[in-house]
Amino acid sequence: MTVMSLPPMVPDFEGEISHVVVAGNETLIFIKPSNWQREWDKIDAMLQDLKSSLQKIISFSEVKSGILFNFI
Repeated sequence: MTVMSLPPMVPDFEGEISHVVVAGNETLIFIKPSNWQREWDKIDAMLQDLKSSLQKIISFSEVKSGILFNFI
């Protein structure tokens, strides 16, 4: 078991530590920028604009690996 003590704020960075994941010898630290809500709202607005053109995926077999879907 690994226990890490991390500060809630990162110096010289406008954000905070969201969560930390330890996987094997790697430690992943996820940072949440302080303006994340604004970016989330922008992404949500884009998805709402695309809502009528999106198609429901019935089965995972319909999803093709390696295909890039670009909506911009």
